[in-house]
Amino acid sequence: MHHSHSWRVVLLIAATLVLALPLGVIAQEGALTEAAATPGASRTRVDVGGRAFFISCTGTGSPTVVLEAGSGNTADTWVSVQPEVARFTRVCSYDRAGLGQSDPAPTGVRTVQDSVDDLHALLGAADISGPVVLVGHSLGGLIVRLYASQYPDEVAGAVLVDGMPPDLPASGLALLPPVERSETFAIMRGLHPQDPEHLDIIASGVWVMAHPPALVPTIVLAAGFHGAPDTSPDPAFEDLWAELQREQARVLDARFVSVPEGDHFLQLDRPELVIEAIRQVVEAVRDPGSWVASPSEPQATGTPVP
Repeated sequence: MHHSHSWRVVLLIAATLVLALPLGVIAQEGALTEAAATPGASRTRVDVGGRAFFISCTGTGSPTVVLEAGSGNTADTWVSVQPEVARFTRVCSYDRAGLGQSDPAPTGVRTVQDSVDDLHALLGAADISGPVVLVGHSLGGLIVRLYASQYPDEVAGAVLVDGMPPDLPASGLALLPPVERSETFAIMRGLHPQDPEHLDIIASGVWVMAHPPALVPTIVLAAGFHGAPDTSPDPAFEDLWAELQREQARVLDARFVSVPEGDHFLQLDRPELVIEAIRQVVEAVRDPGSWVASPSEPQATGTPVP
């Protein structure tokens, strides 16, 4: 059994991206720590029903932007984005249950519904009032979509940073040979010991699709490469990802931004695009008349299009 290939496929479908976390994230952790010196900054652990969650808020202004990391990633994945967003509004990042400086989650397999419940409780306990702008990377995109659907009065806008389309897990599995498909299926059900969150990705995707999308100002950023470092792209997977991202933008009536040369970790690879997308959504919340409906045909550019 080709374990390395199986784990590479799981990386591609964003189930355990923490296993391939770029070294740059670790090297740059100090930059986020320094953010506590900026105006309006706070880094703390907040109690939520007997469990504590780490949250870091910087900047001032409204609406508050809430950054949701990808699978297995912590608040530090936003090290290149949060300080810049803090220049024009308040922005918060946090560690989900079982990650970073947050307490472990209850035992057993969970879904993104549990993540949404945790985030809702955390924002209440941290006195972060809405409406907020949610920004989700990879798996965080599922959390953002479900949260916005369930709490439409609390979410004013969204940015999906190469966010996982909810129908990707099942479609991605279909690309695998039978033996690897079986192994990867178990991993994606949250049963692998190396998965720090034990999230059932397949059930989560189905659950998100069962909820109507929140039609708020939204930008979908879609990267063009999802392989491990120093590997060639998988054409079948990349075509599938691009197709599902365009469909996701259509369903959400979102502005679509294709970044063909961008790595899955756009917040590290092309942070300026992520920052600009957040800025545009924040401006749309402040001045709804400035938001123009998305074009009928998404444009493949490196800059968010009006």
